[in-house]
Amino acid sequence: MNKSVVFMFSGQGSQYYHMGRCLYNQQPVFREWMQTLDRVACDMLGVSLIQIIYDDAKPKRNAFERLQYTHPALYMVQFSLAQVLIEQGLRPDFVLGTSLGETVAAAVAGATAPEEMLRLVNGQARLVESLCEPGGMIAILHDPRLYEEEPLLYCFSELASVHYHSHFVVAGSHRNLECIMKYLKAEGILFQALPVTRAFHCSCLEPAREQHAEILQHVVCQQLQIPLASCVHGEVINQLSPSYFWDAARQPIQFPAALHSLESAGPCLYLDLGPSGTLNHFVKSNLSAGSPSEHAAVLTPFHQDLNHLEEVFNRWNSG
Repeated sequence: MNKSVVFMFSGQGSQYYHMGRCLYNQQPVFREWMQTLDRVACDMLGVSLIQIIYDDAKPKRNAFERLQYTHPALYMVQFSLAQVLIEQGLRPDFVLGTSLGETVAAAVAGATAPEEMLRLVNGQARLVESLCEPGGMIAILHDPRLYEEEPLLYCFSELASVHYHSHFVVAGSHRNLECIMKYLKAEGILFQALPVTRAFHCSCLEPAREQHAEILQHVVCQQLQIPLASCVHGEVINQLSPSYFWDAARQPIQFPAALHSLESAGPCLYLDLGPSGTLNHFVKSNLSAGSPSEHAAVLTPFHQDLNHLEEVFNRWNSG
């Protein structure tokens, strides 16, 4: 395989009940890591996240949005899937995460022990949920220049991320976002409200800054064993400080810039380990027509996880 392997991890908005269930039922490495991390989560939360994620009483279509559960659940599922690939010899040359996915990427890269990162993720969720006002985020399927041109957008929301030429996300209070959604609907502009209860990547998080900094005082980051394509800085980095994990939640997401930093180094095989395959689509939409890079997703909401995992290994082995 002459392409660099990139593991990608997604953040809030990509979660759903029963994510990775096929793997949990049938893939022993995935199940073992989920159970290991669940014991840590249970000590912190007093409840098993495995039981919450795979609750038979919760249809997949139900909104899974309680931050105290979704934050660590996303971390657990994605980190466990990464260990499945690594166990089989498919090791990443780079890692990339968006938002919460930055914590998974950093843990896979060796910044901290996985259990310690899970404690940080849980602490962040607890603070944001308790100190920050409810808010939301909207993905808008339109030219991002709309944000700069439409006063309703730039006056009543903040630009959380631009993912590609016709997809960006705004964040803000529920009241302001309701006005924006009415405008978008009237203009015939496609949008989707993300399943989140707080507005990340904007000033709505500021009430949690001080106490979050206190949590970070107890975090020690090791030298990264795998380079990280940072969506905070828009470039590949080999070292990070604890404050990076506040910036990953607070600052806008620079996905295209991070992707460009990887592409400029040569062709890649991008593997989306997020629950919904969102980043796989973002990569596809950013790559130039002549790019030799490839991309694939493992998890989807459609019970094809084991098939997709086998396809990834077949592609790797045939390369």
